[in-house]
Amino acid sequence: MKTNPSVVARLAGLCSLSVAVLCAALALPAQAQLVDIANSPLYGGKQAHPNVAVTTSVEFPTVGAAYLNIPYNRNAVFLGYFDPTKCYSYSTSNGGYFYVGGSADSNHECAGFFGGNFMNWLTMSAIDEFRYAMTGGNRVDENAANNGTIVQRAYLPDGSINGVPDFYAFGNFPRHVIGANGYLDYAPSSTLTHTVLPTASTNDGTIVWMTNCRSQLYFGSQQDGSCANPRNDYGTYNVRVLVCDSTEGPTRSDLCLQYGGTSGRYKPVGQAQVNAGRMRFASFGYLMDHDTPNYNAPCNDSGWNRCRYGGVLRSPMKYLGPTKYDANQVPFTNSQKEINADGTLQTAPEGTA
Repeated sequence: MKTNPSVVARLAGLCSLSVAVLCAALALPAQAQLVDIANSPLYGGKQAHPNVAVTTSVEFPTVGAAYLNIPYNRNAVFLGYFDPTKCYSYSTSNGGYFYVGGSADSNHECAGFFGGNFMNWLTMSAIDEFRYAMTGGNRVDENAANNGTIVQRAYLPDGSINGVPDFYAFGNFPRHVIGANGYLDYAPSSTLTHTVLPTASTNDGTIVWMTNCRSQLYFGSQQDGSCANPRNDYGTYNVRVLVCDSTEGPTRSDLCLQYGGTSGRYKPVGQAQVNAGRMRFASFGYLMDHDTPNYNAPCNDSGWNRCRYGGVLRSPMKYLGPTKYDANQVPFTNSQKEINADGTLQTAPEGTA
């Protein structure tokens, strides 16, 4: 703390010898004292659990490519539902899904398989990265093969809604090419309908165009088509991934958590599950509920039955796990849980609206 020299001088002139020591102390700058600041409320008893409100404006750009305008680099790690360190095969059963078929090499390359790192770069949308971090992904099958869970890439618009573009080779989710730019060993040739994807050993230079739309990934020989009529003469794949099964679960700590003790199943999780017993969560969403034929049109009451446009509470503030706590941190059974004790999710925890 700085002191005013003129004030100190005046104080010193008023002092007698009997208070000289006191005046000398007044004339010196005050020294700051170290104070321990509590990390929890001083009089609140036990530490209160925080509240987290998630407010998102989810419009069509939000499902744009997660790695938009970022060139693929085999030395970089691209996160997503696919494990960047693994190689993947594709199963046509159960609606079609990718599953781990082996380990990638040090360059994230997989001869004869789909490279997980490359597939994250190629197929993930921005909202999928958010889901990956918050909830572990959008689950479409809780009881898949080998005690696993299938998660699905976000649905990319196909132009069927007025005002929302067709995402097929759209600027927010562009088409990519393999072969001409030296992308080798990131997708297999053996599982396509034609031997077209080059590998490090053959490198035949064939060009393959890769396009995303809806929940699918298309491989084609030309850069044309649409969601309704895609160029897929080299293959169509549903972007769904088997995760956290009995093989992957114990080794993939970024995504998988074991429930029910050492003999329990692994489930894909994010921060919502990890903090289900020590935080409360609420979710707000974007509402466009008016019956205009064009979602880009302004909302007014002229001739419409519904005219609601803005934000809406999707899920009220609450604990997500099987246990909730009162103001004194006493645990109770949570009748509105969203996560079961085995890690599976409740279908309608708040009931039907």
